[in-house]
Amino acid sequence: MNIGTQVICIDDNFDDTLVSLIPNRPVLDKVYTIRDTLLTRNGKAVHLEELVNPSLVDNVTKFTFEPSFHVRRFRPILETSLEQTEYELSTIAI
Repeated sequence: MNIGTQVICIDDNFDDTLVSLIPNRPVLDKVYTIRDTLLTRNGKAVHLEELVNPSLVDNVTKFTFEPSFHVRRFRPILETSLEQTEYELSTIAI
């Protein structure tokens, strides 16, 4: 997943602690655009164009950061061109 990729949320379950810390969270089946990718201590994560959250303070480093969402919560939306769709329709066996 890269910046600009459109993704759909496939997991919007957050534990109560995260719900209290992160006011703007992705919603199941809603489409989002990746605005940033990053590597966190929990793995690869993304920021989304449509969701901006207030900064939090990291308890270990004391640095502030905007909460991100693990990539496992999303899948890329596959775009098909009109030409590809027409080709697929013309090759259907009857």
